[in-house]
Formats: sequence, C-alpha cells, structure tokens
Amino acid sequence: MSELPDDVWRRIMVIGVENLVLDFEDLCRLSLTCKRLYKLSNEDSLWSLMLHQDFYYDEEDGTIASKKDFYKLSLLKLLHDGNFVTFARNNHESTQDLKRLCD
Repeated sequence: MSELPDDVWRRIMVIGVENLVLDFEDLCRLSLTCKRLYKLSNEDSLWSLMLHQDFYYDEEDGTIASKKDFYKLSLLKLLHDGNFVTFARNNHESTQDLKRLCD
C-alpha cells in the first residue's frame, strides 16, 4: 500500500463513490484500516460527493465542522423524519446497519 501515492488512492475512492461501488459505510470501514486511509477517506471532497449523490445537497450549513459530520446529521434527520427506511431500501442497506452508524 505504501507504494501508491495518496493521489492514486484518492482517485480510486472518488471513482468508487462516483460509480456507486463505495458507499458511506465503506468509507467508514476504510478509515479503520490505517492512518493513511483514515486521512484520505475523511476528506471533505469525498463526503461532499456522497452528500450530493445521496441527499442532493449542494450547499451545507457552515457551522458543521466537516462534510462527513453533515452527512451523518443528514442521516439522523432522515431517521427523525421517518424517511430512513426509504433511504435504506434505495441504497440497499439494512435500517439496523444505518441506525448503528448514526449512533
């Protein structure tokens, strides 16, 4: 893994997100593997793309520290509004897995 530069890993993740191969849970799992992938998988550019694809957000609240935090809050809002099951079905996720990630 150390042989590939960060730009290559970053591009792999962007392609995975754009092609719907990587979802938010995959990015969270990648962040647990090592410090380097933690840093890369938590970049705002990836989470901005996830926000746009999953929630169609182009703008976000400037008071939130990161796009990942904003994504998490968006999932929690879905849960609160009762649209969580629809989101889970559309993204082929189980509602239990999604709720666990938001805890």
